[in-house]
Amino acid sequence: METKKFGHFLVESGKIKRDYSSVQLNVQDRLSDEIISWGYDNIPEKYVFFNPDRPSFGRENNIHITILYGVSGKDKASVGDLLKNIKPFTVRLGKMSLFFNNVFDVLKIDVDSPDLHHINSILVKNLDVFQTYPKYIPHVTIAYLNKNKGEKYKELGEFNGEKFQVNNLIFSSKDGTNHEIKLGANNA
Repeated sequence: METKKFGHFLVESGKIKRDYSSVQLNVQDRLSDEIISWGYDNIPEKYVFFNPDRPSFGRENNIHITILYGVSGKDKASVGDLLKNIKPFTVRLGKMSLFFNNVFDVLKIDVDSPDLHHINSILVKNLDVFQTYPKYIPHVTIAYLNKNKGEKYKELGEFNGEKFQVNNLIFSSKDGTNHEIKLGANNA
C-alpha cells in the first residue's frame, strides 16, 4: 500500500529535502489525536519554534515513532525482508521530556519498548545507514519549541502508561512515499 500525505507534497515541491529514507510506526489514531489536541490546548503558539525555511519544525501533526532514520536506499523490499519474522508488539508511553540543541527544544514523550530497540538493531546491522545519533532513543515528538520554553512540560505524565498494539510499520522513502510493512508471517 502506497500513501501520500502532506509531507510527500513538501518533499516533491522542494520545501523539504530528505536525504534518506526511514522506518517508523504511526501512533494509533485515537491516541495520535489526543496528543495533537493536548499540544494545541497546552502549548501557546508563541512557544512554538518556526522556521519558514524548514516547515517540518513546529507542531508535530504526524504522530509517530521513528525506528531508524538514515536509510540510504529507497526500496522497502529489503526492509520488509529483514522484518519478516517480527510479530506484532506493544508500545508503552512514558512521561514527557526534552531534547536540546542550540536553536530549539524538542518536547517529546518517552517510549518504552524492547521491540523497538530490537528492530532498530536489526536494521542498523543489515542496511546501508547514515546515523546522526549513536544511541537510539525511541520517542514521540509533540512539538519543536523556542529555546528554553520546554522546561515547564518536562516530567508531565499526561500519556504515561498509555499502551497500543503495533501491527505494521511504515517505510518512508526519501521521495516522501510511505509503504506499509505488515508485521507477522505475511508482511509483504
